[in-house]
Amino acid sequence: MREFEKLPVEIQEKMMEHQVEQGNKRNSYVFKNDISCGKIGGGFYWGSTLEGRNFWRKIIVDKNFTEFYKRYPKKDTIQENKLEKATRNNSGKPKWHLMDMPSFEPMIRALEWGAERYGEFNWQKGLSVIETLDSLQRHFIAFQNGQDIDEESGKSTLGHLACNVMFLLWTMQNKPEWDDRKKILT
Repeated sequence: MREFEKLPVEIQEKMMEHQVEQGNKRNSYVFKNDISCGKIGGGFYWGSTLEGRNFWRKIIVDKNFTEFYKRYPKKDTIQENKLEKATRNNSGKPKWHLMDMPSFEPMIRALEWGAERYGEFNWQKGLSVIETLDSLQRHFIAFQNGQDIDEESGKSTLGHLACNVMFLLWTMQNKPEWDDRKKILT
């Protein structure tokens, strides 16, 4: 009964592909009961496959997996190591794995400095968009002029700039009433 489960996943998958190709339902249990099950029993006709009966005899009886991988080279992905993959619908959702989190350490250090000075999450109370833009531009210009470390905090200038971008993003999403840009546009 355990013979099928001891086969490499790629071989199990190929057996179940043939099972479906020949009109049976995909069902690993069929092979767990009888690893050489034919089409009538829910498996497939071994000799009717593209590989032929001798190929499958080498794989199933002789356990010559090298023969299988010559014909079907291994795919080196996590997904190939599973019989079935759960269905997920992530289309349109943020792909957080695209972020390089260590790059944000300077921002975290600037946030820690701000938390000591003003209190944690003080910026979520509400910040004027114009004042935040002013701060962002000061840090941008300082960096542009070669200042890598903020003189006041001793932290990364880019870290402070990134904080201001985050503050603006958060404010526009969560407290749009603090958007006072119209004052400078009129």
